[in-house]
Amino acid sequence: MKLKSKVGKLEISRLVYAKYLLSQGKKYLENSSVEAHFNISVILAANAAEVFINTLDFCYSGMDRTRVISMWKMLDDLNKKIKNFPYSGFNKVIEARNGIYHRVELKTYKICVELVEVTHQLFIRDI
Repeated sequence: MKLKSKVGKLEISRLVYAKYLLSQGKKYLENSSVEAHFNISVILAANAAEVFINTLDFCYSGMDRTRVISMWKMLDDLNKKIKNFPYSGFNKVIEARNGIYHRVELKTYKICVELVEVTHQLFIRDI
């Protein structure tokens, strides 16, 4: 993959922050008896995914498009430009988070564990 912007300290900091968000999401799943924590884990995982997508888009396109282009547009563009971009995985976790935010769709423990694990797999996958 050819990048238009070099990966510098800021991009590395953003990726470290995304990793931190994901690790915090996993910690919220350690206590399976507190239902409110299940959904917080999905929110943190999706936020980590968005930070990752924004950083990848910046490095790939060479400009910060977070204020002018929606997350869905960024996902679509990256999916078109990167051969094996995991669009469906990112879409799944972000859509789950949006369901929690906007439609109060509370997830079960099992679904939250699956969503956090999907996000983790997206972070370690080659693209």
